[in-house]
Amino acid sequence: MKKYPEFGAVDWQMTATNHSDEPSRFLTELDIAYLGIPLPPQEPLIHKGILGDSCTGESFLPFTNNVEIGDSISIRPKNGKSSQGAFPFFDICGPHDGLICGIGWSGTWFYELSRDKDGFILKSGLPDVHFYVEPHESLRFPRILLMAYEGNAVAAHNRFRRLMKEYFSPKRRFGDQMKMPMALQNFDRYSYKIPQWNTTSGQMQEIDYAERCAYFDVYWMDAAWFAGGFPKGVGNYSFREGLDGLSGISKYAHEKGLRTMVWFEPERVYRGTETAREHPEFLLRGEPGEEDAQGFCMDGIDPMGCAGMLLDLSNPEAVDWITELVAGFIEENRIDIYRQDFNLYPDTYWAKKDSADRKGITEIKYMEGLYRFWDTLLERFPHLLIDNCASGGNRIDLESCARSVFCWRSDTGCYPASESMKTALWNQNQNLGLSGYMVYHAIASWDAAAYDMRSAMSNGFAGSFDVRDEACDFERIHAALAEYKRLRGYWEEDFYPLSTADLREDHWGMCQFGSQDSGVLLAFRREEEKEEKHTVALRGLDMDSDYLLRISDEDYHMTERIVGGSTLAAGYAFELKRPRSSLAVEYIRQ
Repeated sequence: MKKYPEFGAVDWQMTATNHSDEPSRFLTELDIAYLGIPLPPQEPLIHKGILGDSCTGESFLPFTNNVEIGDSISIRPKNGKSSQGAFPFFDICGPHDGLICGIGWSGTWFYELSRDKDGFILKSGLPDVHFYVEPHESLRFPRILLMAYEGNAVAAHNRFRRLMKEYFSPKRRFGDQMKMPMALQNFDRYSYKIPQWNTTSGQMQEIDYAERCAYFDVYWMDAAWFAGGFPKGVGNYSFREGLDGLSGISKYAHEKGLRTMVWFEPERVYRGTETAREHPEFLLRGEPGEEDAQGFCMDGIDPMGCAGMLLDLSNPEAVDWITELVAGFIEENRIDIYRQDFNLYPDTYWAKKDSADRKGITEIKYMEGLYRFWDTLLERFPHLLIDNCASGGNRIDLESCARSVFCWRSDTGCYPASESMKTALWNQNQNLGLSGYMVYHAIASWDAAAYDMRSAMSNGFAGSFDVRDEACDFERIHAALAEYKRLRGYWEEDFYPLSTADLREDHWGMCQFGSQDSGVLLAFRREEEKEEKHTVALRGLDMDSDYLLRISDEDYHMTERIVGGSTLAAGYAFELKRPRSSLAVEYIRQ
């Protein structure tokens, strides 16, 4: 157990080792946390948190449950991914105090909360296991983080954000040099429409466009570099026709001051690819035509492109092989940011490998292999930043947060805003939901219009702008990116949700990031909101100081005024004349 006294928190990660020459007894209930806490029956008990990613408008929306005597709540994610459909960070609280909890396991975890007349019980661990530990075998289990608080819940969540930033994020490695990508990323826009885009000349031209946009600091090459293309070439590590490796592209990007970010999907393998041909012994697969729980084919090929075979990271030899392959690729091609995607549902594959008397063991060993893979890359390449993606934000948990960032927190970023895909609204909600628990997450905007840009602004940013269109408005892109570059540091600071996160369009959405000295307020008059003015009380200010407000409107025009901190804290009115418009208000103590 490790204590964090400055945060009022503890964490622990259990292992089981069989030191004998005989198999252990069966383990059938693996409760890594079991807390019984007395609570008078008249006292309210609240369970709250956010939903996991679902690639819909509901991704990361907050929820609140009142837990009555006799109630029992059980939560677990879907399909073997730690934040698909459920989220491994949550609160248990009363009116004046509470616990913020985090689970570190990048597969299937559970927690259960039950209440009786004497109090409540919180359990968390691995569900549905039944196995023995072999002689001299050692197994690792999930990590649990608990932070207790008294008083204001928003202040407590800001303390938790600081705890996560300092101890469970890449900032622990990079220190003040930690920087999320601000990247041009146009795979979804161009890869299938402009064949030349996927070539060496096409990528170098895209880097020229990134330079023309003026403020990007990363060039992001997604799933466009390998033979066979995405998805049916997944498992190939040779380059597609027209692409002469990536080292020249990286060199060209570095010369223009850009870091390089490259997409990989090592865990999924399609039939007929190099990995499938050369290392079938490392793959988990189904029988011909066999489907997983979601109806996708498990034997390595699927007409929808949604399936594959699973690289068996529970096999140490497979882990050694993929580590050397990817490490060599990173070194040879001078990659700065390693992006790992995972578009497969692994739980069905794990269960298929398990024997009846070792149920759950494949997943446990798979997690050990996955963490060893990531940790070895980070040890070999001190400069390396890992971007963790799993069909969007489906593998966010305490362990993945400690090793990586989340530059594509949901596959909602794959689409421009439309009547059916309210991505600006969804991005506002994702910021409101995720930012209470973590610091390093981001998403894309397909449009440099201020409402879309500010909805997507997070600690990092991906621009999916149509830079090849002759009518592309580069001046607006310059204005948008200049504003983000000026403000981006505030997302490292405290977070204040100043409106509800919901799917309604008939109110203002607002949030604040910053410190007592400076910060930013983002204000959105949503599409159906009729009121032109909205009064909001800013948080965390010095009541005795004046603040310079730099107010940037929907056209990126800025005005300035001086306002007292007490006035801002009591409630200050902002105005937007038209629906679906926004303000970015920077405040600086004078």
